[in-house]
This record gives sequence, structure tokens and C-alpha cells, in this order.
Amino acid sequence: MKIQVVLSTTTGPALADTTEIPQNGEIYQFSESGDVEYSCRCPGSGVAPTPQYTSYSITGDTLWLHQEEGPPQPRLAEVTTRRLIFRSFGATDISGDGVAEDVSIEEVYRRE
Repeated sequence: MKIQVVLSTTTGPALADTTEIPQNGEIYQFSESGDVEYSCRCPGSGVAPTPQYTSYSITGDTLWLHQEEGPPQPRLAEVTTRRLIFRSFGATDISGDGVAEDVSIEEVYRRE
């Protein structure tokens, strides 16, 4: 289950935004055969599985989530016995000035 999201600027002065997710969050379940089930424990809706992803594959340190529609989604992955960390890049306004900054995104999942 996702427990934390950290956004950090990739250039310029270091600016970070950490969001703790104590009760609700996204859940991934991976099988040895390559199947993946994604669900969300969201407020007011319980745990709702979605057919968003059909399978996964691993190449080096990249976990590829294959979708029903669209290209596979790459996630740089770090795995420990209790945590899964996805790292990716995007753009979002974390400074609050109305301009999106290039950010690195770290999503931390805890094993249930």
C-alpha cells in the first residue's frame, strides 16, 4: 500500500514536498507469473480493483506496468523486504507560483 509520496525539484534550489498517506492509498499485488492487480483504498469507496494494468515485466532496475490501452508505464524500482519504491520524473507546481517545475517523484509502498 502506498504510504508516502516525495516530490523534489530536479534543478535549481532544492525544494521538496512530502505527503504521508497513513490510511488510504494505491495497492499493487504482483504474482510470480507476471500478473499485476492494482486497486485503490480510497476514502468513501473501500478497496476498488481496477483493470488498469494487465501484467508487469522487469528489465534491470525498471519495472514495466503493461496496460490494457496505451504504452507500458516504466517505474525505476527499489525493493527491500518491506518496501517498494518507485522513482519517476514529471512536472508539477510544488513552489505554489503557478508554474510547473521539473520534479523527481518517489512513491513509497509498504508490504501488507
